Amino acid sequence: MRKRRLGPNTSITFTPKVVTKSALLREAQTREQLRKEFLVVQEAVKATDIIIPFVFYDGTNIPGGACK
Repeated sequence: MRKRRLGPNTSITFTPKVVTKSALLREAQTREQLRKEFLVVQEAVKATDIIIPFVFYDGTNIPGGACK
């Protein structure tokens, strides 16, 4: 029995994306805009105070406090 080789799927047409200077520039601008948006969101998250309640379990159910 002969091994069958895998080949390209000819039923799918593949056209490579044309990379031009304008396309690269547009992609770089989009990437920079998304980076700036991410930094704004990241700073907002860092500035948010989060209070985490905790309990020391010693048999009684008395709350221990909160940690910022």
